[in-house]
Amino acid sequence: MSAVSTIGSAFVRLEPVGPEELSMTEDGQRAHNFLTVAEVAYLTRLSKATVYRLVRAGHMPAVRFGRSYRVTESDVDDYILRATVQDGTPDVRNA
Repeated sequence: MSAVSTIGSAFVRLEPVGPEELSMTEDGQRAHNFLTVAEVAYLTRLSKATVYRLVRAGHMPAVRFGRSYRVTESDVDDYILRATVQDGTPDVRNA
């Protein structure tokens, strides 16, 4: 699945990245790939307001740069795994 984000008047295609394609830091650790709230909303099919609520409630970890929030791709993946429905009933306490 790929997403499209608009930056100014240009379109940017967000392609899925495999582990072998991730950038690495000098000490061999994986570099973080940050997404904007708008990108997270698009990828998860949630509104930006819902993503902001999840971040502010502590359900989705985020980093604040000035007045903007950024969420790592791995934190989005972790949130989706925690929010996955088991036996037809979501466990909203863990989401």
